[in-house]
Amino acid sequence: HNTTLVNLDLWDNKLGDVGAHHLAHWLQHNSSVTSLYLENNDIGDTGAHHLADAVGRHPTLTALDFEDNKIGDGGVHHLAIALQHNSVL
Repeated sequence: HNTTLVNLDLWDNKLGDVGAHHLAHWLQHNSSVTSLYLENNDIGDTGAHHLADAVGRHPTLTALDFEDNKIGDGGVHHLAIALQHNSVL
């Protein structure tokens, strides 16, 4: 179990929805991330939906940036619902 707090900056990596899905799975098993920067990664609604579940329940995440992705109304809706359940973000 890793207890070192981490700022994870994945800016401009072109993760896309598939990468967002894998990142979401990893986040569900890693409670050390405090900041997650996902600017310019071609993440769309599907990727946002996957990430919403992970960040909504994440116990240490205090900063999140989705700037310059391809997230539309559907993805934003999932993120908004998930973030209502996160008391630290």
